[in-house]
Amino acid sequence: MPVLIKKLSTRAREALANTTGKPRTNAEVLRVFKAFRKVEEARLKMVHKRGGGGVEVCELRSDVIDVILKHLWNEVLLREDSAGARKVPLSLVATGGYGRRHMNPCSDVDMLFLLGGNSTNPPASVAPFVSAFVTLMFDLRLLVGDKSTRSVGDTLSLANIKNDVKTALIEARLVAGDDGPFNELKHRFDKECMDGRETEFLRLRQEDLVARHAKHEETPSVQEPNVKNGCGGLRDYHNALWMTYAKHRTTNLRDLVKLGVVPLTSLRDTGARLSLDDFGTGYSSLSYLKRLPLNNIKIDQSFVRGLPEDKENLSICRAIVALARNLGFTLTAEGVESPGQARILRDMGCDTLQGFYIGPPVAAESVPDLLIRRRTLEESP
Repeated sequence: MPVLIKKLSTRAREALANTTGKPRTNAEVLRVFKAFRKVEEARLKMVHKRGGGGVEVCELRSDVIDVILKHLWNEVLLREDSAGARKVPLSLVATGGYGRRHMNPCSDVDMLFLLGGNSTNPPASVAPFVSAFVTLMFDLRLLVGDKSTRSVGDTLSLANIKNDVKTALIEARLVAGDDGPFNELKHRFDKECMDGRETEFLRLRQEDLVARHAKHEETPSVQEPNVKNGCGGLRDYHNALWMTYAKHRTTNLRDLVKLGVVPLTSLRDTGARLSLDDFGTGYSSLSYLKRLPLNNIKIDQSFVRGLPEDKENLSICRAIVALARNLGFTLTAEGVESPGQARILRDMGCDTLQGFYIGPPVAAESVPDLLIRRRTLEESP
């Protein structure tokens, strides 16, 4: 993932950076930024088509929005009516789902224009800058959500009144601008919003979870992607993240494993199957095969691409299959796009295949019909 972000940043710099030092017209800015976004959205669809996971695609979409907003920030600062904003330390902070980097095509871009200190009245000098920035976001067809301008003190005071503001700040991160106000927020957040308030926070989150399920007849079903305030898997997952932060000051599963709060062996004992994603690339190193209680290895799509003609990838896939078999793991091949790839991977011994050849991504409501058709095919003579 760091390599992909580096490449994305390079493409953004080449396409979006203002190298003249002079402000461009709105028409010029929109033409350049819309063209860049169109290309990057096409790249995201290609990643999805090749078998990229949902979280991976959502995080990449968030990264695309990040680079757009960083360059848009610099562009608007060049304008004459932004002179006042250039004199004031101002942070652009991603909050909520955008802060988590979980962005689907219908997600709001929630953000906070953050000033240092405790003032309850933002200086008038930043208003023209914020207005011009947000207007360009709307013109770029970004789904602008929260766009408040507040000081750190005012933000923390509001978080102690409104629990949804507090949860939105737990995974807040800096996107653009001066890092001073953002660092102040991170330094003060736990002390002023969490320390000594954990019990109350946990009570409110548990009440929220119970109320959501009661409203929807105690359904255990996963929240639909387009339902903002539903219940079930996705919202329960968010609640679990926030309650974990209140108790352990982290939302990272790796941190919880290190703390012994969630041993991976106990996850497997519940019936959960553990897979090592993107095996052979990035962080999916050989050492994990020994250290983690895995059930499954997923062959990264970069090794599947080009099969069966690519002899090097063919040799790598065969070696991974042999390794998995010797260690007792099942195998999944990612990014399968052709009958030839499916045939050779099956012949090698892959247990499951994932990719556009098997089927394109479908909406949640289409899954029952898909399973019925599959069962019909399996039962037919």
